[in-house]
Amino acid sequence: MPHIGAETVVTDVLVVGGGCAGCYAALRARDFTEKVLIVSKGYVGPGSVSATLGGGINICFPDDDKELWMREIVERGEYLNDQEWVRI
Repeated sequence: MPHIGAETVVTDVLVVGGGCAGCYAALRARDFTEKVLIVSKGYVGPGSVSATLGGGINICFPDDDKELWMREIVERGEYLNDQEWVRI
């Protein structure tokens, strides 16, 4: 039995997440089909994690302690990071 207020939407491409990557994926999908749908937990754009990133990026310079960087990134990620990818 459907939930009250539930709606069925037919789409060719479903993008989950309205951050920068989700918006890019949806725009790119429009090159191939007209029926593209984004679902997001909040507003598309400012309701995503992308809005809080502030353009920050981690750069490990050649003289930096790579193990210290590795440990800091893994700890900040609450050990959920793929540590092999962090190392790469």
